Amino acid sequence: MRIVIAPDKFKGSLTAPAVAAAVAVGVRRSLPDAQIDLCPIADGGDGTVAALVAATGGRFERRRVTGPLPEMKVDAEFGILGSAGVNATAEGGMVAVIEMAAASGLALVSPADRDPMATTTFGTGELLVEAAKLGSSRIILGIGGSATIDAGIGCCQACGLPVILAGGEPLSPTEPLCGRDLERVVLIKHGRGALIERTRITVACDVTNPLTGPAGAAAVYGPQKGASPAEVAWFDRQLSALAGRTQKTAEAAMPGSGAAGGLGFALRAYFPNAELRPGVDIVFDAVALRDRLRGADLCITGEGRLDDGSLHGKAPVAVATMCREMGVPCVAVVGSADVAAVANAASLFRSVLQVQTPGMTLEQAVATSESRLAELGQTAASLLR
Repeated sequence: MRIVIAPDKFKGSLTAPAVAAAVAVGVRRSLPDAQIDLCPIADGGDGTVAALVAATGGRFERRRVTGPLPEMKVDAEFGILGSAGVNATAEGGMVAVIEMAAASGLALVSPADRDPMATTTFGTGELLVEAAKLGSSRIILGIGGSATIDAGIGCCQACGLPVILAGGEPLSPTEPLCGRDLERVVLIKHGRGALIERTRITVACDVTNPLTGPAGAAAVYGPQKGASPAEVAWFDRQLSALAGRTQKTAEAAMPGSGAAGGLGFALRAYFPNAELRPGVDIVFDAVALRDRLRGADLCITGEGRLDDGSLHGKAPVAVATMCREMGVPCVAVVGSADVAAVANAASLFRSVLQVQTPGMTLEQAVATSESRLAELGQTAASLLR
């Protein structure tokens, strides 16, 4: 009997590896001789590094890099994938996974200090370089949760790409470019000889926003990053002007270029070895989920809440869809669930089991989540008897 346990995180409660471990406790109670494959997953956003390191038997690395504000230093963690389930050797070398939020994230800046004029993606670039220095042939980069609208110019600078300023003004390698510097940049070249140029970058990007316009980086995400209405308009003009000056207007119009304050644009436009892909696809490939599901008797997936949003690209539903294609029964364990969503997902899940029972408060559900997940794991495994 082989069971794959592939949950996403329970946001605000447990990481994906912690959820998988708790469910496994219950599975072993019901089926002590079962072969259990712990394969925590993510959607390319928060929690992706932890999930991929755990799912592949990898390791964490920590580096001190520039934070969202140039004067800030942060200890940022990234991952090196292991050999369990991932075809790293087939790709010709080591695979790293980075979340830009670890270096350039909005959560690192207090609400009072949020100012996209002053924030930078320089630290994200430093992490990319550090991963390349370790010998990574490919880097998976999640670009959610950013504090920036600098069109990735800070990242380009940190990665050693030639960034040319107006009037030939010299660029200081120790003074990170920020959002306010967009109007100073006249050209960004491919960095021939730069270490990062020899590394493939696979960008986990699920948003479809272009760089500019009503659905662009500034208009949609600027206010939550601290931009005033006047600053939103300024950013939109400057982002458009930068794309024009660097002859990258076609890339600016592509879906995803508005992600992470324009970092999606920079990666697409100035990094020839970068590609943007849906986060779930990247994660599933990295953990070799299809291979791990092949021949399994059951898959247990889950997330904090199953609702209508879950049916539109969230990781657990994507797991269940793959299971259905492969003829593997799939059970969902969730913190709570919307009745309509459960009904709409009935064709995907053999059962949806909830941590939060009738009469239980959210606080109680969070406090007892590990023990309840063990109970639900036992219940899920009993369906195979």
